[in-house]
Amino acid sequence: MLLKSSLYRRSLLLCAVWSSALTLNAVTVRAASKSLTLTTPATPAIESLARQLNAEAIKDARRHNDDPIILVTMADLGRSKRQQALFTQLQSARLCGAIGCATSIFLSEKGHWTEVYNDVTGDITILPTAHHGLYDLGLSKGRKRIWNGTDYIDPLD
Repeated sequence: MLLKSSLYRRSLLLCAVWSSALTLNAVTVRAASKSLTLTTPATPAIESLARQLNAEAIKDARRHNDDPIILVTMADLGRSKRQQALFTQLQSARLCGAIGCATSIFLSEKGHWTEVYNDVTGDITILPTAHHGLYDLGLSKGRKRIWNGTDYIDPLD
């Protein structure tokens, strides 16, 4: 009986350790959240890049007699390796609403920028948790986005 009880406890311990390892692999954590501040572009090169990446939205706004202000910031979203991101926000009457303004996030890989998020939001915070190697994002109104390997998505969808 003692042998069976000992094997049972070892099995439970092994299951608990294995379950913890799976959980840590799926969600990684860092020390604290980091609020982002989007500002007018610091250099003409960054402004040019932001305008190029948001060309369609800017063109659409101008068709409706709207000239959006561009705000930007750059941040590293990578948990284990550096993953530079450009955050852009277009502010105008047409591109802003009750919860914020048109916001996009672009990731750079080998000099090519890919849009991985596009929605209307206000505040953005880089959260201490991460999925698939990139930090999660906290948005205005308590919303959250997680990285699924290709895009930032709503975890409730």
